[in-house]
Order: sequence, then structure tokens, then C-alpha cells
Amino acid sequence: MSRTTLVVPAQHVGSLEVPSQALDDASPVVVWLNAPTDGFCGSGRMAVPLAARSVKSAGRFLLEFRLRPFIGWLVFAAYTVMSDGYMRGLLSSVPQVVLAAALGGWLTFASNRPRQLPYRTHVGDVVVPRVHADTARRWVESNPNVRTTDDPVARPQPPLFYAVWSTVLLLGSIGVGTYLANDGREQSLAIWVAVAAVFVSGVRTALKTLPLGYIRWEPGEQS
Repeated sequence: MSRTTLVVPAQHVGSLEVPSQALDDASPVVVWLNAPTDGFCGSGRMAVPLAARSVKSAGRFLLEFRLRPFIGWLVFAAYTVMSDGYMRGLLSSVPQVVLAAALGGWLTFASNRPRQLPYRTHVGDVVVPRVHADTARRWVESNPNVRTTDDPVARPQPPLFYAVWSTVLLLGSIGVGTYLANDGREQSLAIWVAVAAVFVSGVRTALKTLPLGYIRWEPGEQS
């Protein structure tokens, strides 16, 4: 299946005409999502059509929820705390099981999330990644200023943003790990898994300071 990336120039976002054809599979049976485009700090949204089955499997509310990226981390943090409490004999296994189920559900949602959700780059353009070629052609026909590209495009945030956050995550995880390793108490496996997860997140964030496409295996879409 041929796919491409749509780029909507910042000055033409307000006058965009969106065809009623699914971005993900070109189906005429669509559900219109009022998708956030500029992260949890902004207020921008764009109405985009996705296949009804895609929206059903991923959950419309979560797809339209602006704070969606935080949910997984919050559930993971709560699970870590509960697991640590259980391993130390301070809590029963019930909260741990409930949060494990919630975390599993979140991971299932993440794997089903359509990749065609739009995002605004740090230069103001709106990018819609991995669009079905037939749908992309209709967008360009309806909006001459919209272009398609198979080349990497700008990320949602400037490189400095990722540099700062990667530094915070990496130094924070290393600092916490060093402290825990030398405080004289045995730590639970859950705590070490959490520290490792933060470190890996820091590495991933650091890679985003590089231009998209600089590393061959990068997907070249919002992250």
C-alpha cells in the first residue's frame, strides 16, 4: 500500500478543505475526529477523517484527548509504586493487578493508534503522516497549496526542546540510579525497571535532536 506525508503550510491551515475519505485506508466510511495538533500546551485542533474501524479499535475519546501522551506514563508510575509496595509487603496484590490490566490496555491502545493523526511543527506547518496515496491525491486536488512528500519533515518541537528534556531524563535517571545503588537498602525490581525506562526515554528524546531521517530506522513521523 503506497503512503505519503501531507504538509499543510501554516498560512493555509484555516482555509483547508478536507475530503471525506479516510486518511488511513481511503475508505469512504469515515469517522471525523477533532484531533489536537499542537500538543498538550496548545489549543489547535483539526477535523480529520479516519476509517470507522480504526477509530473503534483505538477509542475516539483517547484519540481526541489532548493529554493522551501522559496517560501511559501515569499508569506506569502508579504500577511501579504499587509493585514496589507489594514486594515490600506493604500492599496487597489487588492494586497491582488492576494497574497491570490498565497498563496492558494502554499498550493495546498504543499499538492500535492510527499513525495518520496530524501535528503542527515548530515552524507552524501541519503534517499528516502515512496517508494513503489515493486520499493524499484528493487533498492536493482540493487544496493546491498542500504538498506531499516522502522526505523527512520538521518535528513538533525545535531541537533545543528535545536537548533539554533528554538531559533532564538522562541525568535524572542516572542520578536516581546511583543514589539507589548506594543507599544501603535493597530495591525492588519494579524500581529498577522504572529507572531503566526513564533512561531509555531520555535516549530516545536525545535522538530527536538529530534531523529526521538522519538515522535510517527512524519512522519520520510524530513522536
